[in-house]
Order: sequence, then structure tokens, then C-alpha cells
Amino acid sequence: MACGDDPGEAASAAPGDGGSAGVGAVASGAGGEASTGGTAGTGGASGSGGADASGGSGAIAGAAGGGQPSDAGAGGAAGDFGSDWPSAAYPYDQMTPGNLVWSDEFEGTDLDETNWNVVNEAWEPNNELEFYTGRPENLRVEDGLLVIEAHREAYQGRDFTSARIHSADQREFQYGIVTARISLPDGGQGLWPAFWMMGENRYEGAGWPDAGEIDIMEHKGSEPDHVSGALHAPAYDTHGDYFATGSLQAEFHDYTLVWEPSSLQWYVDDELFETRTDAPPVFDSQRFFILLNLAVGGHFDGDPTDATVFPAQLRVDWVRVYQP
Repeated sequence: MACGDDPGEAASAAPGDGGSAGVGAVASGAGGEASTGGTAGTGGASGSGGADASGGSGAIAGAAGGGQPSDAGAGGAAGDFGSDWPSAAYPYDQMTPGNLVWSDEFEGTDLDETNWNVVNEAWEPNNELEFYTGRPENLRVEDGLLVIEAHREAYQGRDFTSARIHSADQREFQYGIVTARISLPDGGQGLWPAFWMMGENRYEGAGWPDAGEIDIMEHKGSEPDHVSGALHAPAYDTHGDYFATGSLQAEFHDYTLVWEPSSLQWYVDDELFETRTDAPPVFDSQRFFILLNLAVGGHFDGDPTDATVFPAQLRVDWVRVYQP
């Protein structure tokens, strides 16, 4: 989601936060972010999806319904990408439970710490304004959903709080279908939700954008009908835009990356809106981890105004990864 390098995230709890009933231990962070544009892709044109958190597009909703997949550990490179693997067509109708290598359905009442690390610090890059916490006010699992909630409040020297989680060293993948069913906040300008990935070597000394970044979905709160996807790497910065016929906010939609060797495709529900076949080698040389966050302010959509509505919620029904 981002532009520019960052100093790294704290590995210890923030002062004054020890009494909160948070959802998990604080972990090392997830590097820089990027949201600067490049060459715009083609836009889609659909507002399908609806507000129902259950289900999903095509057969993907049923693919996880037969039980959890086997534990894939930290993930890894996918199998043989042959002619049967989807590339040109929307892939979900070809997916079966056997292709599901990992998912988080956000069941129960606690965040699964075998999947996610929780960030706890004031975020510096991108001129953002929030303090990320693991407090239940900002991050919780309820009613089968992950809820990331931003507040306008004074906290640890910041005027806003929110949450950010990532799967580094927990769940990392190279290639496959990476998808999530998400409801975007409808609070207005200055809200910046994102579903994205960064290269595992971010923790091996690689700065931003050397590690590579894949933005599966990021959204400007001031543009209810618009989301974008992007790739960021050294000397490479490109993005594609999707415009719906109506608002994408406060409704659940599937946001999907189909990632094959030398090819990446972005979907909203069943609509392909961007394809890249010129990505640099960093996207074919390592595994990537997943991030979900709701930023407040910054260069992407500007700062909140008096009209921006808080609290604002990013809700996630599930995150799933399929491989051959």
C-alpha cells in the first residue's frame, strides 16, 4: 500500500498499552508501503457482491466449506502451473477443497496467532496519522468476521487509532490465488484500507521497494466506487484501477490476486481489471506474506476532515490461498 521506506515496527508493547485486553502479542512489522500510481490499468464496471458476508463469488465459497485444509505451515512455492491452472478466465469455478492450501475464516472470538502478527506502534511512513494497536477497540474477531476499527481519539501522541496485522514468518506463499472477502469502511476521506503482500526478504535487510510489494486491493475513502491494485519494486511501479457502477463500501466483495510465474491478475468479484506480464524477477524469486490494515490519513487519500465518520470499520469474512 505504499511509498517509501520505513524504520521498521516495534517489537515490544507500546507504553501504557499493557492493560488492554488485546488480541495477540506484538510482533515485528511489515516494512514499507506503497501507493503511488503508475500506468493505469483498465477499469472494471460492476457493483455486484452485496452486503452478505457469507458465500462469495463462483464456487470459492464452497471450496472451504468441506473442512480446513491441511496445515501448510509457512507456505511455499506452488506446484505445477500447467494448462489446467486458470489464467485467462475467472478461476473460482475451477477451485476445489484440494486446492485450498490455507485459509482463515475468522471463527471464534480470538485472532489466530499462528496466522497473524499484530502491529503496535505509531506508524510513520506515508504521513499517516494513526497509532496501530491490538486493543479490542481496534482489532477483534466477532460474528465470524475480522474487524479492524479506526477511531478518532487521542492515544500515545496520535489523534487516531487503528489496527494492522501481517503473516510474516507465519504464512508466506509464492504463486497461487490469494483472495479475501472484504467490506470497506464508508466513513469518507482519509480512510485507507488495504489487502496486500510483501516479500519475505523484507526482514533480511531488503529495504522498500527492494523486497517487492503486491497491492491486491487498496481504497480511498473519498472514492466509494474505486479500488486499485499495484506492484512496487526497484525501478518498477505500476497500478490498475477498478471502477464499480455503485459504491463498494459497506458491502462484501471478493478481492483476488491470481499469481502465476510471469503473470499477475487482479479481480473484483468476477471481473478481471488488471494483468501484468512484465513484473521484475523479485516477484518470481521468493515467498510473500499477507497484510491487512486500515490506515488513517497520509498521501494516498489525504487526511480526514470534520465530515469523516468514526469509528470506521474494515471487515473481513475470510482470507484464502489456493495453489495447484
